Amino acid sequence: MDGFRIFPVRHIGHTWAINEALIEIILPEHINFCYVVTGIYVVSHAVWNGFRAPENGIIRIADTFLFDGFASVILPTLLTSSVYRLSRRAFQGIAPRTFSVYFSTGLTMLALFSLCDYIDEFVDSILDVTVRTAMAVTETVV
Repeated sequence: MDGFRIFPVRHIGHTWAINEALIEIILPEHINFCYVVTGIYVVSHAVWNGFRAPENGIIRIADTFLFDGFASVILPTLLTSSVYRLSRRAFQGIAPRTFSVYFSTGLTMLALFSLCDYIDEFVDSILDVTVRTAMAVTETVV
């Protein structure tokens, strides 16, 4: 079992996406901190899997970087950014700004945390039929 893919550790990898949900709430100097946390998670996860692999450690590192690039950064950030902006736009001119910001943030976090397992499964399935087959990574990094 991959310790980086269990709750709550897995959500450290979503810090970039969480940052998008909290963008109007957190202080500007904390924004870069969120990006650094995600970077440390992704690199640590890749190195951990590389050292843990019985063979082909470099291939396992590359596989983990691809997985985390899509499942921890790109897709969750697109999800949170889209949900946040759509919900903010829906409340524009209807509700007070404070309500709109906090409601949109809550909705975005709910979407991220309820869909993150599905995002992981989706990315795993895509990698299984494409890159992992080509790189001969025989088992899913779980």
